[in-house]
Amino acid sequence: MDDLSRDRIEIDMIELTGPGFPNVDHRLMSLQLVEGALTDAAMFTADGKVVQPADVLYKKPILVERGSFRPATNLTLDLLQRALEQFLEEPEVRGKTPVVLAEMTLRSLTPGQEDAGHDDFLARADILCALGFNVLISRFGPYYQLADYLSAYTDGLIGIAVGLLTVRQQLADEKYYTDLPGGVLESVGRLYKRSVKMFVYPTRDPVTNQIQTLETVHPPAPWHHLQRLLRDIGKVVPIRSYNESYLSIRTPDVLARIQREDRSWETMVPAAIVEIIKGKRLFRSQH
Repeated sequence: MDDLSRDRIEIDMIELTGPGFPNVDHRLMSLQLVEGALTDAAMFTADGKVVQPADVLYKKPILVERGSFRPATNLTLDLLQRALEQFLEEPEVRGKTPVVLAEMTLRSLTPGQEDAGHDDFLARADILCALGFNVLISRFGPYYQLADYLSAYTDGLIGIAVGLLTVRQQLADEKYYTDLPGGVLESVGRLYKRSVKMFVYPTRDPVTNQIQTLETVHPPAPWHHLQRLLRDIGKVVPIRSYNESYLSIRTPDVLARIQREDRSWETMVPAAIVEIIKGKRLFRSQH
């Protein structure tokens, strides 16, 4: 890879075959392509195979949930399932089979967050694949970069499944868009210039214990006007059906419980992956 850059070469995927490569993990090779900025994203199907994104995404409606998935929780799955139910009712999607993606970015979603290693990313990909999801590992930061990437493969509707906390913390905070001259407004314009709709899952306030939804909680002025506009034109919609018992689940809290050997985390993640996490001792503290 010495002296190679995207100006000279761009690689969609990599696969090494033959007797000289008996133990090569193609997912790791693809992950390193993303890390080295020779491609924007790598895709694995639910059966763990590395594929060219165009082979899966071409002209399909796409629903994507991005996150750390460290680990995937009951809320993670419910969010995506409930968003999918509403996504399938969209006129542009009705009667079609959408592609459902779980996307992880190599760029920290939260400034200052410690980066995870290759083994950690691949372990999370394994878990997501075990849950039946296609996985996209990318180098995208803001949501509009993800939408730009997906729209290169499809003219169908792109649905983005998010939690209310994400909308509040990242989509209306100027600190996430310091590299854009137009800040939040430019980011929103870039995100919604194509066929994109965001489905927002509620949360529970840890102090008041009240359920907070897109309709009841608003960003600070003047951004509440922007949220209202996006709702009125149907670009941002609340997820109507949800499991109230999951609303207090926070991924960092689940991770902390795993790391301090507090077995209460087992009730917060899908039963299908509890044994995977325990058997492989995933997400344990390195200190």
